[in-house]
Amino acid sequence: MYMLARRRAHLCLVWIFQVAALFLATLPASADITALPPATGIVIAFPEALPPYVIFDKDRGITGQRADIWALWSERTGIPVTLRHVPWADLPPALARGEVTVADGVTPTSFRDSWLDFAPSYAAISIALFYDTHVPPLADLSSLGGEIVGAAKNGLCESILVAEGIPHITFPLLPDLMAAARNGDPHVFCMPTALGDDIFAESGLALHFVHTPPIRQTSAHWAVGKGDAATFQMIAAGFDTITHEDLTAISDKWTYEKTPALLSYSTAQVLQILQILALMVLAGLVSALVLRWRLGRALAARSAVADTLRQRIREQTCLHSVFAASEDMSRPRADILSDVARALSDGWHSASNARFRITLCNVTH
Repeated sequence: MYMLARRRAHLCLVWIFQVAALFLATLPASADITALPPATGIVIAFPEALPPYVIFDKDRGITGQRADIWALWSERTGIPVTLRHVPWADLPPALARGEVTVADGVTPTSFRDSWLDFAPSYAAISIALFYDTHVPPLADLSSLGGEIVGAAKNGLCESILVAEGIPHITFPLLPDLMAAARNGDPHVFCMPTALGDDIFAESGLALHFVHTPPIRQTSAHWAVGKGDAATFQMIAAGFDTITHEDLTAISDKWTYEKTPALLSYSTAQVLQILQILALMVLAGLVSALVLRWRLGRALAARSAVADTLRQRIREQTCLHSVFAASEDMSRPRADILSDVARALSDGWHSASNARFRITLCNVTH
């Protein structure tokens, strides 16, 4: 009997668990955005720089507006986020292997549409031609006149150049592209306007390269692998927790932090110029103080010489007056002595504070 009761209890528990499982299966999926990603978090791949949204800093890694926004996304969702630079050529296989969760700072093309699902755009991007100032001025693609154009490999510019049948050369990394620009081969490059302004200024080539008006207008997006609806919904739900005020604050931060270019010089060059100007101003102030001190000493010496000269003149005038007063001895003695006393008073260096008396034979003059 004991064994039979135990067996019935076991069957009852199994039946209860099965019913519970069927009931839970009928419930709608949870909206909790923290349930979908793996425990290690998600990986955000940035294929190319896109200032001020995506900046590759050799000291601080990936920075910019998007880095701050993803940090806020992680804070709001509790999901760890890792930012990585993944070149375009490596991005499709990285997504396929699950090494990358989201691609950000990407622009749509017909080829990318085949393996990415794009979210709505968050920024408008202008594409322009950057050309050496020794090249005749360019206005658009039709004015190239056979010039070979450099572009980032697998980037939007490459697809534009291929579609237009324009001869071009591609570079796997931006440092390779900038090395070619410094070497002067080729003379023309295609890239986003903001990116080109930034890297040419940083490389010290801002005065040697100018850009055309935009040849294309596109937009920046984040995207997930084609058909990965669960990840797309999870990422979108996280962004829903970020308010317009949050985005405005981040945008303002990068607007104010980024030092405007001065005559196309980079931020570092602007700071160096300001330091040089500050040193020049300091040197000017020190020179002015030294000159003022030396001028003060010179004026004091001149004043002393002038005082001495005036005293000598008074003394000479006094002697002349005494001689004139005593030249005619037939005059009354009282008059002669009075004139001599007056001459001595006038000849003293402080005549207003001095008086002379001459006493002769008990008579004071």
